[in-house]
Amino acid sequence: MPNKQMKLQELLRELAKKDTEISKPEVFGKYMSELQEIYEDDFRHLYSDVFGIITRIDDEEHEGLTILSRNIHILYKQVEDIRPANDSVFRKIAKLYDHVNLDIARIAYTRRIANELNEKHKDVRKQLEDIRVRAEYAQRDMQKNYITILGIFSSIVVTFVAGMAFSTSILGNIDKASIYRLIFIISLVGLGLFNLVNLLLRFIQRINSGYEIKNDENAKYIEQINTAIFIIILIDFIIWIIYWCRFS
Repeated sequence: MPNKQMKLQELLRELAKKDTEISKPEVFGKYMSELQEIYEDDFRHLYSDVFGIITRIDDEEHEGLTILSRNIHILYKQVEDIRPANDSVFRKIAKLYDHVNLDIARIAYTRRIANELNEKHKDVRKQLEDIRVRAEYAQRDMQKNYITILGIFSSIVVTFVAGMAFSTSILGNIDKASIYRLIFIISLVGLGLFNLVNLLLRFIQRINSGYEIKNDENAKYIEQINTAIFIIILIDFIIWIIYWCRFS
């Protein structure tokens, strides 16, 4: 009995090979003789052995299951044409044909389900990656917003405090300095405060733009204001020199 199980497994393995041409009469006669020898004496193949050899064929032979399904179908039809339906060998071959096709269909269905699950797994992983990237961007945007708010608040505080201190100092000593020195000091300190606030705002802008500022339209206006203040300081200094040389 074990020898017949082994013979049947070897026969199925041969039917799964590309070079097996079951449609030829001599090839069909060979396999028919082997099947008659296997199924005589009330031999019944084991379903578990059929499934085991089919899974091995699937692992070892490229397109082995497709070839096996085609060849065993041809074999079954040829046996059907030459033997009656109530023949014991034909019934056993029909059962073998049914079991083989059932297992091939089961393996194909399992593989299709596995592929679908794999594709769904890829889609889920992609969605999770997109969510992670969006979360990172959202976190970065939140950090930038916090820094921007703190920077603007710091700029306002620095400007307000410095301006108040400077205004108090000037108003408290306005009668002790000449108009030339007063203009000079006011312009110089104003230049420093203006550029300090500008540096803070540009720092905030660089953070929000990814440390890269493109097409900064405010740069020319800042340069013009600095130039104007510098010209005021220069004119004041020249007038003070003229006044000092004339009246000293």
